[in-house]
Amino acid sequence: MLVCGEAEKLWPSCPMTDQIVRRAKAKGAAEPVVFRYKDAGHAAMGAPFADAAAAKKWSKLGGTAEGNSAARIDSWPKIVAFLKAELAPDSDR
Repeated sequence: MLVCGEAEKLWPSCPMTDQIVRRAKAKGAAEPVVFRYKDAGHAAMGAPFADAAAAKKWSKLGGTAEGNSAARIDSWPKIVAFLKAELAPDSDR
């Protein structure tokens, strides 16, 4: 599972995500689950922000406060569900 913000300022998370996906495909591995957010930056992943001030602070690392907040609201339940499924004791992994 990979999460990236296309407006990332700290490091090229989406280009690196694309590289990982290509490498997995070339090696015959399962395609990674990718959550990609246009208006989010480094703060694209994590639990939803507790307040607007935190969202604004994190937007200094790319994206908008609104974009990062929307990414977190959308991705967080998906991340939790993915981890529960993949780390379950009866998982095939």
